[in-house]
Amino acid sequence: MRRFEPTFFVPYWRWMDQSGIPDWMTSFKPKGVTDANGKPIVVTRRPGTNPQAPTLPTSHTIRTTVMNHTVYTPFTLALEGAQPFGAHNLVHDWFGRNTTMWNVPKSPADPMFWMHHAEIDRIWWLWKQSHPTQNPHVSGADAVLDPWPEHVSDVLSIAAGSHPYSYDRTQL
Repeated sequence: MRRFEPTFFVPYWRWMDQSGIPDWMTSFKPKGVTDANGKPIVVTRRPGTNPQAPTLPTSHTIRTTVMNHTVYTPFTLALEGAQPFGAHNLVHDWFGRNTTMWNVPKSPADPMFWMHHAEIDRIWWLWKQSHPTQNPHVSGADAVLDPWPEHVSDVLSIAAGSHPYSYDRTQL
């Protein structure tokens, strides 16, 4: 995006400090978004209705179940949700079953997807500040961020690369 608009940014949603969708985003649901087959995607949300994710993760939860890991793999499993109830997946599930955010191929149609993922990136960046040598152990084809040509090593630092960025909040 910055190739087209150098001042472009994606705001992050500090869901761990909030009990719901930010007021200014509540009714913002884009129209005209289609899936790969050209079928319209209607953005739907039912926050807090999934019994497995009735609330958003809190700062305390992130500190004690995610940030306390000192090795990359346990950290990323706790953050992403490859283990049951990881923070990333919990937020998607919090939007409700059979909603846009719950549906993997359709979730990018909801602007909340991008704000949520910006917060996940910010949490990763915060953890990385304390654990600079911890990185994913990938090589060869596994290190390529398919379908893009970049490699994992190209995106390990938010300050490096062709489009560096930063965060205004440097603490949970």
